[in-house]
Amino acid sequence: MKKALYVLVIGLGIGLASCCGCRKVKSLPITGTEWQLIEMNGKVIDRPEGGEQYSLRLGDDGRFSGMGDCNRCMGGYTLDEKRDRIEFSQVASTRMMCPNQQQENQYFAILNDARGYKIDGQFLLLLNDQRNIIASFKNVGNPDANAEHVVR
Repeated sequence: MKKALYVLVIGLGIGLASCCGCRKVKSLPITGTEWQLIEMNGKVIDRPEGGEQYSLRLGDDGRFSGMGDCNRCMGGYTLDEKRDRIEFSQVASTRMMCPNQQQENQYFAILNDARGYKIDGQFLLLLNDQRNIIASFKNVGNPDANAEHVVR
């Protein structure tokens, strides 16, 4: 009887530990993920359905690329993942006149204003100096985002 109770207690302990809410969910990597802008300064982005407009991709080499309304953007960035800090530099773009030029100009200005970031599930949030959200992006190109990443 004692042995059966001991086995039951051990089994319950293992079962509870495996269901524990203390498991950490690993975020998507900020680099190598295709991000699409969905909100900027609290306003939803006006984008044609299925378009690649307002995208951002950070390479492992300290360079970024993306798309505005109709212009490609590129430049450098520095990243401090321990402090959740990011700073874009040398933001440049092609110079075509776009249907929504004002929105594109705001997007490029947001990149210059970003000083921090946070990844929340499938979302990348860019933050200003006061740690306020200035832009929200959604993962659109990382197949690992649909799989649950659990770190034990």
